[in-house]
Amino acid sequence: MILDRILSDRKREDVLNVLHSVHPTHNQRLWLVGFLYYVGYNLREILGIISSENRWKGYDWEKTAYQASSVITGKRKTPRGQKQKPALTIDELIQTFMSNTKPTGRMVVPSTALWAAVYYYLEGYTPLPKDRDAKRPMINWKQYQEKPPTLEEIMSWDWSNGLCLLANDKFSFIDIDASGYEQVFKDYHVEFTPRGGLHAFGLGTVKSVNVENVGELKGKGTLIVAYPTQGYRVKG
Repeated sequence: MILDRILSDRKREDVLNVLHSVHPTHNQRLWLVGFLYYVGYNLREILGIISSENRWKGYDWEKTAYQASSVITGKRKTPRGQKQKPALTIDELIQTFMSNTKPTGRMVVPSTALWAAVYYYLEGYTPLPKDRDAKRPMINWKQYQEKPPTLEEIMSWDWSNGLCLLANDKFSFIDIDASGYEQVFKDYHVEFTPRGGLHAFGLGTVKSVNVENVGELKGKGTLIVAYPTQGYRVKG
């Protein structure tokens, strides 16, 4: 049973009442997470129970994961003006990405940067020429967050340093720092980074999330460096 660690029938009923309520209060949700943790469930198990059993209107997995991790780990102090980052595992980050995107299928990207940029552009992506020394475009690129460049602009730019892709209203990305996750994204286009991680391309939008030493969800307005930039590769 999914709640077999709760020995008291009354407590199990209390838990189910919160899970099956359409509009549980904030305090009820906090109690639920705290109690499940108290009886021996870890964060991943708690999120799994909530995901499978809740009847909450407007349920948001990402927001729930953030709040649940805060209950378990306690509030962490961060420098003034900075937002606290959600304590998500790599599997939870992947789950968030895949639940909000559809597979793109593998693309056959040209090995020359200019023609790769044209190819990405025709597929609906927003390619921008990379800066020589940094993981950002060499041009003023903020304007392209809302309006993509024209094909004429793309043909006129210098692509000798490689290229970046800007997440837009159609496509988003996940950037994973660890290796060994290629098979998880077998239906997505995947590119490998110089440090052994990967970028997976998704059809759909996500909220940007950066989890230190784990990876990032790249939503609209954020960038990745893409193949055929030096050091980046696609599966042969």
